[in-house]
Amino acid sequence: MVEGLGVWPPVGGVAVDVGGVYERLAGVGLEYGPVFRGVRAAWRRGDEVFAEVALAEEQRAEAGRFGLHPALLDAALHTAALGGDDSEQDSSRPGPGLPFVWSGVSLYATGADTLRVRLAPAGPEAVSLLVADTTGAPVASVASLVTRTVSPEQLRAARNVTHDALFHTTWRAVPTQVEAPTTTGQWALLGTGAQYVADVGQGGPASPAAYPELADLIQAMNDGMVTPDTVSVSFTADSGARVGDPAEAREMAHRALR
Repeated sequence: MVEGLGVWPPVGGVAVDVGGVYERLAGVGLEYGPVFRGVRAAWRRGDEVFAEVALAEEQRAEAGRFGLHPALLDAALHTAALGGDDSEQDSSRPGPGLPFVWSGVSLYATGADTLRVRLAPAGPEAVSLLVADTTGAPVASVASLVTRTVSPEQLRAARNVTHDALFHTTWRAVPTQVEAPTTTGQWALLGTGAQYVADVGQGGPASPAAYPELADLIQAMNDGMVTPDTVSVSFTADSGARVGDPAEAREMAHRALR
């Protein structure tokens, strides 16, 4: 049970009207769509802010996919806009504070779709965050979240900049036939596919020396058996590997680095 969140509404808390919280945030440049409008109720007790936040009905089935659903975590931070006196909401701050530095973050449970939240000051431009489920059991905590103030003008200007930051893996087909180098002079083949290349290679000696491991090539060079002008390195996946298997790609990359 999280201290201060086991009894709900919080003891000594003064209810806050949350009806206009998202209109207020939009007024300073932070506009949220329906998925992120999760603040349901709030209370103030001195410098502390308590709130109940919940996912929209359409997103609740997704809660189990996350440690803490990002829309729910974001809604928990929206309650910072409810701090202070009503008379100071828009006049005393140059702009909204955006999350900047997270410290002491812990996750205790997963899959919550409704949260009890407590925010409290944790230093200049910083708050601490306690999060519990509807029974008061701990879900997450943040010892310190430092925010950085941005102006409404900066936020509006950012809307006009297009960022494609959604990265994903794209597999590119490569030829299955490995071609030997056409460099003239003495050359050696190294790697798990070396013998295959030696059998079909063209543009070099008819039977270039093949070495399965780097240590074998080094030993041959130390013994004066070979001093290649060119070393061709080949990597072949295990015969049972699935085409495009990310694990196999990582193994090949690690082998190349070694």
